[in-house]
Amino acid sequence: MNPLLTTGLDAHRGTTALSVNVNKVALLRNTRELGIPSVLRAATSALEAGAHGITVHPRPDERHIRRHDVFELAALMQQWPHAEYNIEGNPFHNLMTVVRDLVAQALPVHQVTFVPDSVEQSTSDHGWQFPHDADRLAPLIAEAHDLGLRVSLFMDPLPDAMGAVRALGADRVELYTERFARAHLVSEVDTVLPHFTAAAQAALREGLGINAGHDLNRDNLTDFLRAFFGIATLPVRFRSSYFPFTEPSMEVDIGWNRRTGELGAGGDWLEILGSGMVHPRVLANVGIDPREWQGFAFGMGVDRVTMLKHGMPDLRPFYESDMRWLRHYGFNPLAPVALHEGVA
Repeated sequence: MNPLLTTGLDAHRGTTALSVNVNKVALLRNTRELGIPSVLRAATSALEAGAHGITVHPRPDERHIRRHDVFELAALMQQWPHAEYNIEGNPFHNLMTVVRDLVAQALPVHQVTFVPDSVEQSTSDHGWQFPHDADRLAPLIAEAHDLGLRVSLFMDPLPDAMGAVRALGADRVELYTERFARAHLVSEVDTVLPHFTAAAQAALREGLGINAGHDLNRDNLTDFLRAFFGIATLPVRFRSSYFPFTEPSMEVDIGWNRRTGELGAGGDWLEILGSGMVHPRVLANVGIDPREWQGFAFGMGVDRVTMLKHGMPDLRPFYESDMRWLRHYGFNPLAPVALHEGVA
């Protein structure tokens, strides 16, 4: 999983987006000779569900993603022009050869992520070191830019290194988050999360986009994003749910005290909104091509939010048309509704 946190300056992204890494699907497929599970089908399912991109990391020994996978996925991405194709790897091994061939065949690739892994490593476990790696990375970053590609550098959460990354010409950093994920498992997040927050803030100050990868999942991603964006300590919980026109569907709860109504305290949960990715069939039924467009739907009851804001104990007076009640809470019963400011 490669959640993407960006500055919002590039054409593909808003604030937070998800690129799905299909390496493990390929690893499982390679244990048999039948091509099951299908890497291409997994990527298609992710895109249909609303993922904003696909990530692969073709290692020299093809332990998971193979060269033909890279090209088949690139062909698939032609059907998803708004999605991002990110190819990771060591630029001193096989990465640049693969990328040059993709560009020569006019196949889509949007980003390369340079990772300093050795051939014998089971997985990436550290970032580039500055100034040690700067001189040898510089010409490869320049070449990637000449090919029309964005460059992200795989980095440890070191705030002081972000200026060097920007000076070298890279566009993004991918923060190595395995340390955070490991700490999350044993409830020691507070000991490591400040390092990631500081690194992210330093990267944003330099105008860098931010990728975060390695072992992030639905259980730990909320804490990670909350720290990145400086959200207060309001507990937030995502729950899988069912709505007839979205798939996947989730409900969002916030922490509150059932007895006092205080937010963020008490250990209770209050459902605040429902959400989900618009089902591709819904889009197709109204004449929208789901291979090109995806939709995110969410709904929040304004009455419940108003109750929380004003400490209202009962929902029923909302529907009694009692002007005394409206005036009591500071509303003008006869005020027109303005789209930009709500009810005056």
